[in-house]
Amino acid sequence: MPRIIEIDYNSELYSEALEIWNVVWPDYTETLEEWKHFDDNFGSKYFFQRYIVELDGKYVATGYICEPWWSHKPGKYQFDIAVLKEFRNQGIGSNCFEYLEKILNDRDGKKFNVHGYESYEDGINFLENRGYNIVLREPGSKLTISDFDFDKFKETEERVREDGISIHSIAQIEKIDANWQRNLFELYREIIKDVPNNDELTERSYEQFKKLKYEAPGFEPKACFVALDSKKYVGLSSLSKQQSKPKEFFTDLTGVLRDYRRKGIAVALKVAVIQYVESISGISIETDNEENNPMYNINILLGFKPLPAWLTFEKIYNS
Repeated sequence: MPRIIEIDYNSELYSEALEIWNVVWPDYTETLEEWKHFDDNFGSKYFFQRYIVELDGKYVATGYICEPWWSHKPGKYQFDIAVLKEFRNQGIGSNCFEYLEKILNDRDGKKFNVHGYESYEDGINFLENRGYNIVLREPGSKLTISDFDFDKFKETEERVREDGISIHSIAQIEKIDANWQRNLFELYREIIKDVPNNDELTERSYEQFKKLKYEAPGFEPKACFVALDSKKYVGLSSLSKQQSKPKEFFTDLTGVLRDYRRKGIAVALKVAVIQYVESISGISIETDNEENNPMYNINILLGFKPLPAWLTFEKIYNS
């Protein structure tokens, strides 16, 4: 019978859980520092619990359940279950699910969200068989840096410059703007409002943003670019790097203020981050976008190749 053990990062089993997670998600491996940074962001305000599953003396699965601080609603929870491939279809996922539903009931939960990956059909079937429905589809895309054609976008870059827009990395801006952290926060706050989601996003405080952004293990000021109209922050494209794969990057956020859209600024920002990754002999940039988000088409225009979609599933309880 599987045994579910609750853990935190002081547990001797925390590294064991991370190892399982990285085996299940080999393309998205994380480090202890990255996991701890994620866990710390919950603080004491929101519920968060990791667990690991032991079967016959072996650790075979892990996951977590939480109140998502990024999209908080009373009664809303998010969870993940990651089972080693050789131990699937043995009831372990079902046992985890019963454990999670008990927590939901004990805490008067009303809604469960969980992420799935389009190519992981067994996970999708597991959720759909339990009454979960897809509420958000976010196709991934990936650019191999060596395939990028810089010449193709020189005209767009020139047009942006002629419009009086300049592109700078945060590493450059922090030398000329003492208030850059606050200005970047205000820009981020405006851009994130237009990012499609299945639920309203919770607005972050400045202090929370600083911890999430500037103290994140993958934050690299040279990989975060801002578009300026004189001194006004009008656009952003920010990358984070995988600690376990330092030549591979993810796009955290790309966006432009509403009044500055359709002027080529997003493309110019994207070209700037690609130039940076090329300059350090980086291999790739990966991102994902809600399927109807125009940013997805911009990525394809730039040469990003489609990947399977990330899926958000949802089930409403006690309604």
